[in-house]
Formats: sequence, structure tokens, C-alpha cells
Amino acid sequence: FHPSQLFNLDLFDHFYRPVVELYFWAAVRWFDGSPRIMHVSIVVLHMINAILLMALGRRISGNIRYGFHAALFFAVMPGYVEAVAWVGALAEAVGAFFGMSAIYCWLEFRRTGGVWRAAAAALLYAVALLTHESSVVFIALIGLADLAFGTAWTDMRSPGRWPRLVGNYLPLALLTLCYLWIDITINTRSYLVAEGHYRLGWHAV
Repeated sequence: FHPSQLFNLDLFDHFYRPVVELYFWAAVRWFDGSPRIMHVSIVVLHMINAILLMALGRRISGNIRYGFHAALFFAVMPGYVEAVAWVGALAEAVGAFFGMSAIYCWLEFRRTGGVWRAAAAALLYAVALLTHESSVVFIALIGLADLAFGTAWTDMRSPGRWPRLVGNYLPLALLTLCYLWIDITINTRSYLVAEGHYRLGWHAV
């Protein structure tokens, strides 16, 4: 594997997760293929995600205790053991990091403005998408967080603000469509999809 291969989509017939590919390409060299170091790196990333969730919880609630308890629950929840303990599940922890960072930047953008905050949110969301397919849910989570704790509800009730609201979300929507096009193109070549009878339908929703 070489990073230059990431731009040749014809080489992929399973999943398109370039961030994970780059991580393992670098980690094998930096960590000399040490399973222990790779395992520790995922545990550390899980701890960083808990701290990030605490910051997001505080940003949403305005209460540090709320953020702390949310992060503590997230950190010790037994349902996440496989995603943290198994090196092959690295994509989940990395995707969570970039996805939560995108939500935080988006809420800051909606609260205080600043094109760079919106650009940062879009970039972080794009990196999350390029980490794992499950990260596509973050566009919905960004919208729900904005609706519940941002200014989206106010904008939706003000007809004059609709064009601006749509314009704000347009880059995220375009990123999602581009990613889905790449993902569907590659996944249709995957034996998991072809032999597993994957189909679009309401069961996915």
C-alpha cells in the first residue's frame, strides 16, 4: 500500500476508508507493527473522545457537571468495548473524534458566526466520512444539535432566514452526496454487498 493509491478508486473493491488506510500505513512504520502500542493508541483516543464529549456536553448544556457525567458514561459504557479493544475497529473511534469535533465547530459557527468555523466543521465532517461509513449519520446529528441547541429553530420560523439556513447546510449536503457516490460505486464491487443481498430500503432508516 502507498498513499498515492488512495486517489485511484479502481483499486478499491471493499470499503473506502482512506483515513484508516493512512493510519495503519503510518502506524506500522512508527510503531514497528507493535500490537501493544496500537492498542494503547486506541485507548488513548477513546479517552480523548470522552474529553471532547465533555466539552460538547458543556457547550450544549452550559453545565460542566452535565458534560462530565455524559463523558464518564460514554467512557465506561461496556457496549463500546469491542470498538476500543479491537485494533480493527479503529475507524469507529477516529470517526467519532472527527464527527464530534464537527458538531462542536458547527454549533460555534451558528452561535457566533465566522466562515472559518463553518469551513472547519465541513472539513472535520469530510474527514469523518472518509474514516467509516457510519459517519454519514453525523450530518443528521449536526442538524439535530443545531435544532435543539443552536439557532436552526429560530431560522426555520423566520421565512427571511430560510435561504441563509439552506446555504449554510449546502456544503455539508454536497459533501454527503459526493461521499455516497464514491461509497456506493466501490461497495457495489464488494462481495459483502453482492453476496449479502444488500438493498436500499426503509430498513436502513
